[in-house]
Amino acid sequence: MAKAVTRKVSNRSIDQPCLEQNAFDDGWDALSAAMGDFCDSVLQRKNRSINRDMNHMEYLTHYHKIVYVMCTGAIHNQHRIVYEQLEKWLKDNLHTKVTVQLQMLKTDPKVLSAVSKVYADYKEVRKWAIVVFSYIDDQYTKKHNIDSVDKLMLKAFHEAVYTEAPLQLRGLILEHVHRYRNQEDVSLEVLGNVIKFITEVGGSVAATPEDALKPPYIDDIEKPILDATRDYYRSKAQIEFLKRGGHYIKWAENRLQLEDSLS
Repeated sequence: MAKAVTRKVSNRSIDQPCLEQNAFDDGWDALSAAMGDFCDSVLQRKNRSINRDMNHMEYLTHYHKIVYVMCTGAIHNQHRIVYEQLEKWLKDNLHTKVTVQLQMLKTDPKVLSAVSKVYADYKEVRKWAIVVFSYIDDQYTKKHNIDSVDKLMLKAFHEAVYTEAPLQLRGLILEHVHRYRNQEDVSLEVLGNVIKFITEVGGSVAATPEDALKPPYIDDIEKPILDATRDYYRSKAQIEFLKRGGHYIKWAENRLQLEDSLS
């Protein structure tokens, strides 16, 4: 008999008893605990070895098998139940761990760094979940033509983070762009990540057919940035003209005075 292999991850062990096919609750408890551990390790980033262990193929395979056992149990439509449980878990955890944090920051300049980090964290968790829940996609979402696990996560993230983000971030983004143009110290990496978050997340979830043709971020962020850019360079051009073209203006005024005296 093969010896069980145990890998400790955040005080949890993957050496757990095999689930009975109808033991849905036990399976979900183990799975949600693992998801919580992984999300916490990503959010806190205090122990990078946790992320490495939890991305280890042995670990991913173990929880992929739990999803398989949960979905093939005796209860009818367990694929749907797992899918709905995942959707609820995502909404609840994103609200408590992300939405509330960003709402507290509101117009604080630190919110740009917070959004940048949250988006990077989401992409890391997303890769983990796509592997663990791949059986759901293969046997449920594709067959019923519903959102994949990846799309489900994206929509939950969009609802939790993006919905209020454009209005919350627009002023700060424009302020940082203006500071950068005036050669002040600005983190271009953070600014770029936030704009990337808005365009990628804001442009990937279409609530209406019109949104698919014209993503909301165009009016939310892109147009204000372009308008601000146009106003900035128009003002800059006027200033430069006054600086460099001052002698011409003085000559023109003298000529006008001369014309007046001759008339």
